[in-house]
Amino acid sequence: MCAEFADDYRAVAGEAKSGISLLASETRGELRKHFNQTKQATEETLAPIHRRVRELTEKQFTRRLYLMAFGVVFGILITAGMTWLAQPSPYIYRDAANWRSFREVMTDDQLKRANQIIKEVNEAEKAAEDQKQKGDSGGNGGLR
Repeated sequence: MCAEFADDYRAVAGEAKSGISLLASETRGELRKHFNQTKQATEETLAPIHRRVRELTEKQFTRRLYLMAFGVVFGILITAGMTWLAQPSPYIYRDAANWRSFREVMTDDQLKRANQIIKEVNEAEKAAEDQKQKGDSGGNGGLR
């Protein structure tokens, strides 16, 4: 009886082992098939979304590139305009050149006297401007 039990045990264990191996193989195949179907369905679902996102990103990049180029050109134009507006009058350049030529021929005393006269003229102009502003702020709102 022990010998038959051992033979029966080996036979049952062998069948169980082959059954488990077959079941594991079938389960792996079904899982692989299920995962492949899920992967394919996911790719089919996400591919249009991915394509649309890529298109939008490219459009956004192009839009930002054009906007940046416009900003640079506009900035250059604004800078050039402000530089043009801020540059001194050609009369100032002429006066400065005349002053330099005068300084070359003037003595130190004449130069001090000319600087004193220019200082007095500037002070007189400033005093006149201050007086004008005080007169305008009188009670009538600057109207006369």
